[in-house]
Parts: sequence; structure tokens; C-alpha cells
Amino acid sequence: MNRVRYVPHSILHKLPGLFLLSNKRNVCSSYLDGIGMRDKYGGMRINLSEGNISTREFIDHLTNACSCRPPPFPAIWVTVPSDKFSIVPSLCLDPPEGPGLQFHHAAGKSATLTRWLDDGPSKIPEYATHQLGVAGVLTNPEQTHILMVRERSGSRFPGWKFPTGLTHLGENIEEAVLREVYEECHVSAVFAGVIAFRQQHRHPSYFDRSDLLIICRLNLPSGTTDLPKIRPCQKELSDSKWMLLSELKSAQVHSVLENHNLRRIADAKEEIHITTITKKVVDLINHESIRPYVEFRSEHLQSILRDCWYDLFLPYIREGSGKNAP
Repeated sequence: MNRVRYVPHSILHKLPGLFLLSNKRNVCSSYLDGIGMRDKYGGMRINLSEGNISTREFIDHLTNACSCRPPPFPAIWVTVPSDKFSIVPSLCLDPPEGPGLQFHHAAGKSATLTRWLDDGPSKIPEYATHQLGVAGVLTNPEQTHILMVRERSGSRFPGWKFPTGLTHLGENIEEAVLREVYEECHVSAVFAGVIAFRQQHRHPSYFDRSDLLIICRLNLPSGTTDLPKIRPCQKELSDSKWMLLSELKSAQVHSVLENHNLRRIADAKEEIHITTITKKVVDLINHESIRPYVEFRSEHLQSILRDCWYDLFLPYIREGSGKNAP
């Protein structure tokens, strides 16, 4: 015997609205699925440079989709080419007038906007949270001399330092540090390993992003007997030299720098001024050290992703190489 269940009127009169809401979500989702694609997390990604998309129709469907509960997808990503930047104000309008997107990043001639639609805190990752720099610590085989440079006026620290620079997009750490040493000093080197790294947050020179500096141990090419001649880059460096490691023992070490200190350091001819990080690294690799230390050396391995590779840095114990070392 079939049972007829009683449906309260308070629910019954709401059903048409529920059906309309569900239908609106389905229509908007179908339209956006037709012009975009889902990522592996279920988010919707739309590139307005692809295909002939009606701007007004797109904004209407997107606004409706972003107002649905539950949302048809957890997040929305919209990439806008420069010839369609005029629609950006409409994309940024707060609900219910617009979809309420926010800028995520810009590259080349396009900008990407996004919005987290699902419940709970946003899981959309920030863009370019870190920049990656490299420093090259290059000594001769006897570890009596180390390559040091001074940057031109305008540098935050006008004293002596290791050759440093930023990596390029898609550039490996070892490629970057060898390139920087050659560009600054025209000295060829061989990558040995990573011996330290520094992290620093809200760097004032880098748009308040976090900064990672990878400090790399370098060697001269096999068979090199004499110290190679340095040909410094005149645009970047005010001075460069093969400095005796013993000279750095008496160097003045600086942490917090005041303007009067900067002027004194910049004018110094005989005195050697270095930062704390330089002092720490020099102590680590000093030729009189008897302590073993760890170098991280890379292995180039194939990823589970098609046609992708990665570098895995694994620790290697380097024994102390000084005259007192075993």
C-alpha cells in the first residue's frame, strides 16, 4: 500500500523558489562550463582571451553563479587580457551588483582575478609569496682565498659580500649562482652544493614579499692552479678581489645599519666591513675549521607529471679541510 506523506504548507510554498534557485545554479554553471574549465580542485577557470565571449552575458552569469548557495564551484578564476580591461570594474563590484572578484596577479598583458566561494576560509594560494636569490661562496682549492665583491653606490650594504643575485623564472639554483658569479666577475666556477639559506619576511625592497637567499658552495674548475683574473661588471660592482680568508678574521661585522655607518663603510678603503651572514658562512668554511658540515647536493629526477622534472637536494657530509682536520 502506497503511503502519502504530508508536506507542510510552510515548506510547500517555498518549493517554487527552491526550484528556481536550483535552476539558476544549473543554468549559470552550464554556461560557465561551456566557456571555461574545471581545475583539479573543482574550481572554475575562465580565460577571456579564448573564444568570442559576450561580456555582458558573461558578467550576468558569473554574478548569478557567485550568489548561489551552495555555490556551483568552490572558487572562480578569471584571466582578463589587456584589450578587455574595461570590464574589470564590473568584475570587482561587490555582490549582489557584481561577482565580487579580487586581483590575484598580473603577468605580461593579462590580469587574473579570483574569488573563494565555498564555506570556510579561502584556500586560494597567494601569488608570488617569495622571491629566490642565490649567493656564491667561491674559494681556491687550498681555501686560502675567497671571491668577494662590493656593489656600486645605492646598495643597501656598501661593504664586502659574496656575489649574489636573483634567479630567473624556470632557472635552477646551480644555474643561477654560476651565472651570477660569471656576470659579476667573469669567473667560471663549478657548483658543489647548498650550505645555508636565509629567510626574511616583508622585505622593503621586494614589495613586502618574503625573501629566500640560497647560499651555495662553489669550486674552481678542475685543474685550476692560479687564481683566475677577475673582470668585474662595471655597472654592478665598485670593487672585487680574491680576498685572503685570514683578512676576514679582523673584519668589522654589521647587523643594524645607520646612515652614518653606511657612509663610513662606503668610504672605507683599508677596513673590511661585512654583514653577520657573511661572517657566519666564512666561519663555516674557514680553512682552519675542523668541524664537518652538511652540503645539500641536487639530484635531477623525473616527476610523476608528464614531461616534468625536479631537483631534489639531499645532505652530504663534508669533512673539515683545515690543517687540524683528521
